[in-house]
Amino acid sequence: VIVMPADVAPFVLTGTFNEWGETPFEIVDGLMIAKNISFDDNDTFKIKLAKMSDDDNWNGGYNLGSNGQSITPGEYYHPTNGTNINISTSVTGTYDITFDIKNNSIIMTASQN
Repeated sequence: VIVMPADVAPFVLTGTFNEWGETPFEIVDGLMIAKNISFDDNDTFKIKLAKMSDDDNWNGGYNLGSNGQSITPGEYYHPTNGTNINISTSVTGTYDITFDIKNNSIIMTASQN
């Protein structure tokens, strides 16, 4: 059994913006937030479970994205769970991505830092 620290989510943000690496989420007021993510207008991303071993887990449970739809800053987006599905961005800039797992929603907001 792996125990995650209380302020670190077991999910990561991954996509073309970080060359499919794993950007961790922080837990703030029950929400998972990845801050100060730099996007170009043709980037894609998804939310997936963090690797908790050397095994690849791309298809191991959560793999949230879309079927090609774009996310609009300031609007809630409801991702789908499946394999190899990405959320497209249509903006360039630095954004925070907030994931509310209870409501299955994502919102992209301009970073304030």
